[in-house]
Amino acid sequence: MKVLHNLLHISLLTLVFFFKNSSVYSQELPCTSEFYQVVNGRDLKVLDTSTGKYSTIGSSSISYNGAGFNVEDGYIYGIGSGTILVRVSNTGQSEDLGEISNFSALAYSGDFDVEGNWFSFRKRSGKWVMNTIDVSSLPPTAQVDNLVELSGEASAANCADISYNPLTEKFYGMNGGKLIEFDHVSGTVRVLKDYSSSADTGGYGAVWSDSQGNTYFFNNGTGNIFRAAFTADGQVENFVFISSSAPNNSNDGMNCVLAAPPVFPEICDNGIDDDGDGLTDCDDPDCASFGSCGIEGEIFSSDFACDQSIASYQVFFTNKTATSQLVTVSDSLPVGFLLLQDSVEFETTNSFDSLERPVPGDSGTIQWKNLPLQRGETIKLSYDVLVTDNALSGTNKNMISVDVNDSNTVFLPGELSTFLEVDDCPVPNQFNCEPAFYQVYKKKGKREPNVYGKLNPATGNYDQIALASDFANGLGFDVNTGLVYGASGKRFIQLDKGGLVIDQGITFSNNVFKGDINQNSQWYGVEGKDMVKIDITGTPRIIAKYKEQGLPGW
Repeated sequence: MKVLHNLLHISLLTLVFFFKNSSVYSQELPCTSEFYQVVNGRDLKVLDTSTGKYSTIGSSSISYNGAGFNVEDGYIYGIGSGTILVRVSNTGQSEDLGEISNFSALAYSGDFDVEGNWFSFRKRSGKWVMNTIDVSSLPPTAQVDNLVELSGEASAANCADISYNPLTEKFYGMNGGKLIEFDHVSGTVRVLKDYSSSADTGGYGAVWSDSQGNTYFFNNGTGNIFRAAFTADGQVENFVFISSSAPNNSNDGMNCVLAAPPVFPEICDNGIDDDGDGLTDCDDPDCASFGSCGIEGEIFSSDFACDQSIASYQVFFTNKTATSQLVTVSDSLPVGFLLLQDSVEFETTNSFDSLERPVPGDSGTIQWKNLPLQRGETIKLSYDVLVTDNALSGTNKNMISVDVNDSNTVFLPGELSTFLEVDDCPVPNQFNCEPAFYQVYKKKGKREPNVYGKLNPATGNYDQIALASDFANGLGFDVNTGLVYGASGKRFIQLDKGGLVIDQGITFSNNVFKGDINQNSQWYGVEGKDMVKIDITGTPRIIAKYKEQGLPGW
């Protein structure tokens, strides 16, 4: 038993020694989605693609370039001192593997296929050559083959770095914005696409690929990274800016091309799911703070007012975020402006449970609190104000601000403003008595306001006269004065050809929806279930009310 115990003890010690030494000498890099980059020829770094920041792995005693990741053994190999094969471990330390015989390649541009062969492509005196090195066979020797340049979108040139794409089974590099394809099997080179108008100028010293057929190009001068997505037959599906990092020179890129794509930050306006979470652009919550993915606002308003005129405002809010939002809208009304009426038009919901609205007669800052905005929804906020004799002459400015419950969500343009000129009331501008149709209508489009307009018989469209209140209705043309009369909600109004709306001092008990004027300057309108008759030959006044005679369906 004692002998067996000693044998067991020796075996355990041996096993422990074996594992300890395995951890010491196992210096290959794992096949992960990491993007490696050697900077200044010696410092091996890893790029965190989700943040664009680098961390240093270690430094080499030998300066090298033209490096690639060998998926067969997990080491990085590059070219040192122009013709020396260098192997780099997961510590960043390097090992001299000897002088490369028959070497005629670019010492700063190269990569591996998935069979342990290092490739480089070089153009000299108008002719292309390819160097191939089997790094498992030492001392290292380069096999040299001639290549044929195919006609493409431009003439191909040497690339600062190349990467092998495992989906297309070809190498790619970029020079001056031109995407160049190197086919080591068929022995051809060609410019596949010219992206010089959309990609950054200058050199692309680091190139990487992944198992899904994406190849990534790092611009030395800007640090911007562009991605070319390839199909299996070698076509470029799309070419887009994908991320940015710190610019640097004297660099080279390498990675395990059999790994999955790395995680990039979502680019919020390119129509692509950049971070791989299945959500694109503004549908991704990561884009909540991106300008065009917040709450967008747009305002339309009257541009002129005078004492006792009615000014109209129509504001649109669109939720371009990935989630529902609650917003509070505030408008700082100019001095002498009183709220008459308001309405909120929801596109997908009519929920008013949480909504707090201002009260007619309010002045100063008015608010709509807790406006619910569903994802992708546009709501319309309409309100009219009465301009009193306390209003200041000249330019009056409304300041509309929006507070969003989600602090990460932005409002564009940050603040809405509109300007309205206040002056003495002019003599009403009469309409011509002509064969014409006038109407309050909504212009075509999701975010278009209501307007007063005149039908253009030549086009079938309406020529806009002015912004119309959402409450304007029951309008009729008075042939004796050349003016239009009707209602804006519960207020009786006069409209002239210039679009100026003047309150006529009559307030109805209900909103008016129908009305017209006879040849005797008498306006008839439907107020609830009753019909109202107003004489407009002088100062407008109600001269009759017919109970239960509102003509339902009029």
